[in-house]
Amino acid sequence: MLLPNETIWDTRIQAIHAVLTASAHGRREAYWLINACQLGLDPPLVSVSPNPDYPVCDAIAASGHFGLNFLAEGQSELVRRLQQIDREQPDKLAALGLASELAERGTPLLLDCLQALECRVERTYDHGDHRTIIGVVTDRRVRSSYRGRPPLRWGPSPANASRVKELACRSGAYGLIARARGLVRPPRGLEMGTEAYLDSLVQRPIAGRNRAAAPPGVCLVGCGWWGGVHGLALRELGSSVRRFFASRDLDRARQFAHRFAGEDALPGLDAA
Repeated sequence: MLLPNETIWDTRIQAIHAVLTASAHGRREAYWLINACQLGLDPPLVSVSPNPDYPVCDAIAASGHFGLNFLAEGQSELVRRLQQIDREQPDKLAALGLASELAERGTPLLLDCLQALECRVERTYDHGDHRTIIGVVTDRRVRSSYRGRPPLRWGPSPANASRVKELACRSGAYGLIARARGLVRPPRGLEMGTEAYLDSLVQRPIAGRNRAAAPPGVCLVGCGWWGGVHGLALRELGSSVRRFFASRDLDRARQFAHRFAGEDALPGLDAA
């Protein structure tokens, strides 16, 4: 069932566990994905973002294809094993005891999952310490013999609430309610809210005068792998913001400041 959601916030599904698979140069790779995004229906496009330090990325680049295998709620043990396996293991499917079949283009697809997709690489982007790969779905195999439901990162909704929402979606009432709510109180995007807040700062009177407009300062606290993604976004803002970086590891904060055109590095949250 497709829910007629107006925005992503109308659904509680934030991430569904999946296993990324690929094969090249005699290696069979498996990589646990914390989420996979659907980008379009015509053609069917998906997006995955593995860490380029893992050899699955090399296998995808060499073969031009990858498998996207969606796990069920009861496969948390497989997720744990995928997290712990040596990244240099050349045949991860065999090491994990995972049964698979080859798609037409040689991509290994898992048998023990809800469904498996084979995707052809359309475009690749490097962002921070992750690589975003966009693929078009070329093959889909539903595992009818495997029963289960996908795990939701935010947990399942209460049974009664799920039934009410399903009935509302099927009848079209949910879409009408969402549209009516939007007419009464139009949603404000993140950008609009940020601009309004900054305007209130620069217009706030100081000692009987209006404060002169100045670029706002943004301090990124935490210089890990996800911080690199935000650091790229901050650097793209150019001179419109002043960038600061804070970390318990001051050397790492200094590296981020140098990498993303920061003004200063700070030793932790208290300093920030």
